[in-house]
Amino acid sequence: MRNSIYFLCFTVILLSGCDTTSEIETTELTTDFNNFDAQIISTEQQETTSFDNTASISNTKSNTSKKRMTAEEMCEEIVKTIQDEDAEKLKGLFCNEIDTTHNLDEELSSFFNSVDGKFVFFSDYHNELDGAGERKKGVYVKYHIASVIRLARTDSGKEYEIEFYANLVYDKDPNKVGLEYLILTNSNGEEIRVGEYIDR
Repeated sequence: MRNSIYFLCFTVILLSGCDTTSEIETTELTTDFNNFDAQIISTEQQETTSFDNTASISNTKSNTSKKRMTAEEMCEEIVKTIQDEDAEKLKGLFCNEIDTTHNLDEELSSFFNSVDGKFVFFSDYHNELDGAGERKKGVYVKYHIASVIRLARTDSGKEYEIEFYANLVYDKDPNKVGLEYLILTNSNGEEIRVGEYIDR
């Protein structure tokens, strides 16, 4: 009789333990699965809407003579060359296809001559910066950025908007790596364009 009671108690304890363990394992698996989904969604969003993950771009092999740049580097160079009125350096940021099909010297001259004064302030381009790309085996084979500097003010008090588009990676057509276009818009809505949209 005593052995039967011990056996019954042991069986109850054992069954209770199994149920508890099973419940914990199920909860942990569900939690991990949800986290995994969240990580996948987050990664997909970064690849299509964020430029932060392009830091590795400058470290990957480039099929063009141009230095491969991150989104941050490209944006900073664009802003700096415009502020310094360095037409020659700005010209060098354009892709080869635009350089060979446009008279960039003339277009950049019109760009800078249309500005009244010297730029002393730019709103943050990060607010409008978008990027999207394609990857194969974890490596970017195509990546472009586009942004708008909503407010660029000169020392004469004139205000402008500056829009730009650039390919940071384009393995299928290396001649398209670089800036495609710059658009300067004054307060009257008049535009001065340098280059054109060719990313097709």
